Amino acid sequence: MRLTPFGAHVLGINKDYHVPSLGPANSGIIIQPNYEILVSEGQTKMTHILYLDTFAEKSSTRTIPIYKLTFKSIIKAIDEGVDITEIKEYFLEYSEHPVPDNIITTLTEWEAKSKKIKIRTITVLETDDPYLLEELKSYKTMQKYLKRNLPHAVEIDAKAANQVKRECEKKNHICLIE
Repeated sequence: MRLTPFGAHVLGINKDYHVPSLGPANSGIIIQPNYEILVSEGQTKMTHILYLDTFAEKSSTRTIPIYKLTFKSIIKAIDEGVDITEIKEYFLEYSEHPVPDNIITTLTEWEAKSKKIKIRTITVLETDDPYLLEELKSYKTMQKYLKRNLPHAVEIDAKAANQVKRECEKKNHICLIE
């Protein structure tokens, strides 16, 4: 089986692919302030449908496909490697009308939130004596091994990473597992 350049892009294999510019025979998308995205008829209709499937929820497949941008769909997209900046740029480039301000604001806020909470595996030097920790950190021979202080971190059970992620997302916080 052979992938088209766009198919490779949708699967995350071809990051350099750019959807062709709209011409008179091509279609665009219409983005509503209520977070609905309508796909117009035209040569690139299927291209838009395939891309929207990566980050929006399909709410209608009738004559005009309708998608809905939701927090849940963005979480799924981020988990699959879709970048919010890329979504915003896509909207700005392919929307047949100006993208509503509330959509741009929401995407910008989600993008900022996506960098705030991370779950990752690290090796920690730990002691219950803060003075001993400072002493250890002050040794010149030790400093080359120290990556960073962790003032805003808590240890969680490594087996519970996915559960912690879901709990964060239930509270409308975007959480990345690295």
